[in-house]
Order: sequence, then C-alpha cells, then structure tokens
Amino acid sequence: MSNLPIVIVEWDDAHSDPGSWLTLEEIEQEPCRVSTVGLLITSAKPDHVVVAQSVHSLGQDDFEPHYDSLICIPVGMVRSMRVVSQSGAAPLFRCAPSGQA
Repeated sequence: MSNLPIVIVEWDDAHSDPGSWLTLEEIEQEPCRVSTVGLLITSAKPDHVVVAQSVHSLGQDDFEPHYDSLICIPVGMVRSMRVVSQSGAAPLFRCAPSGQA
C-alpha cells in the first residue's frame, strides 16, 4: 500500500444561519473555520484538496487502495495545510493482533 502523508487542513466551510428570519445586521460575518486531519490523497479531484479518514488494500500490496470518509475541499476554501507525518514515517504506536498483548 502506498504511504500517504497525514495533513491538517484549515479551511472555510460554507454555512447557513439558523432557520429563522434575519435582518442583514444579524447575519454571521465570521467564517466557519474548520480543521480536518487525515491522509492526503493527491490527484484525486481537480481543484480540490482530498483527505481520507482511512485507507486499506485488503492486505495485498498490489490491490488498488480503497478510501473511507473522503472529504473534498475546494482549493479556494483552503486557508492552510500542514504535513504532520511524512509518508514512510514510523507509526506513533502499533496495535497487537487480537488475543495478544
């Protein structure tokens, strides 16, 4: 399976005001800033930063990876992106197989 960098993406999300009548002065003026952490999937969708929560290859190195919980953020909404773990970096911890400690 390919090694993917882990990133933190700061971006401005689209949002709506409460479902009630408002005056123009009552509209929220601050952006809805969001932080997303996950695996960066490059070249997945033009003009978007694509981040996955999980990836697997069914235990086969030559199997095409499958991704879970993708979020596709338009590049115009991205305020910053920081790599927190380069590809190939050692994991923070290792889980023992079931039944082993």
